[in-house]
Amino acid sequence: MSKRTLARVGGLAAFLAGVFWGFTLPLIATQATDDPVGLRYDDFNRWLTLPLALLLVTLVVLRALLGRRLPAQGRLGTTLAAVGAGLMLLGNLVEFWAVMLTDDYVAAIAEDRRVDEWVGSTIGWLGFVVGAFLLLVGGSLVALAAQRDRALPAWVGIILAATAPALLAAAVLWASSVEATIVVAVALGLAWNALGLWMRARATGLAEAAFVATEPRA
Repeated sequence: MSKRTLARVGGLAAFLAGVFWGFTLPLIATQATDDPVGLRYDDFNRWLTLPLALLLVTLVVLRALLGRRLPAQGRLGTTLAAVGAGLMLLGNLVEFWAVMLTDDYVAAIAEDRRVDEWVGSTIGWLGFVVGAFLLLVGGSLVALAAQRDRALPAWVGIILAATAPALLAAAVLWASSVEATIVVAVALGLAWNALGLWMRARATGLAEAAFVATEPRA
């Protein structure tokens, strides 16, 4: 696959991730403000799987395209960010999809109730949090490398660094305020829309030199 095609795929993934952040997080919040949470809480969290997968695709594409254009710090950052996104996705799968394989899930559906707390919820949440931490560290390294060596526009690094705190903030806020969650979701969604459009624009204008905003400093 050519770099141009790869960039377009990554750009589309980033743009769609932004779209899904924008409405999935508020939907979860509509169910999370009840105690116990609403019956659709787990269902809406399963919708979150798609933008998490798109996040992972985008980061893997960025890592593949940037190659050795970033300094060692930036390459480490893109790798950590991709690993973090993978753990967040895995945590979501364990917490909200693996439960569908349990006997209690079938009974809960028949009785129109939520599934009782199970060990996968804790494991999945821990995986999500650890992944978010790695995404934060990796995104911050990319942001610093972008600022210092100009291999990427600084705002791209900022988006990568801010994604994990935004998702964790949404996870905290959706239990108390749907409105605050909407603000975070819209901001995160628009940021990833911008990232996706930028990736596709760079792919259209550049072929082999894609994603080099300016020449690195000597």
